[in-house]
Amino acid sequence: MLFGFASEAVGIAVRRALANAADWTDYDWELIHDGPQSPALHMALDEVLTAEVAAGRRAPALRSPSTTACQCD
Repeated sequence: MLFGFASEAVGIAVRRALANAADWTDYDWELIHDGPQSPALHMALDEVLTAEVAAGRRAPALRSPSTTACQCD
């Protein structure tokens, strides 16, 4: 289940991101390594990154959140 945005929005973002590509390798992917963060911050980052890719303002990114437990309050 996705929190913070609708599945339709994800589909639109993916369709826009892939519209001019023949293959996944046609993109310069950015790998983002995150440290431990609160769930709310992770959702906010996902929402902003998705919107920016959909708008064409940034390249696609793969987030790799830390598996270390967050001591966030």
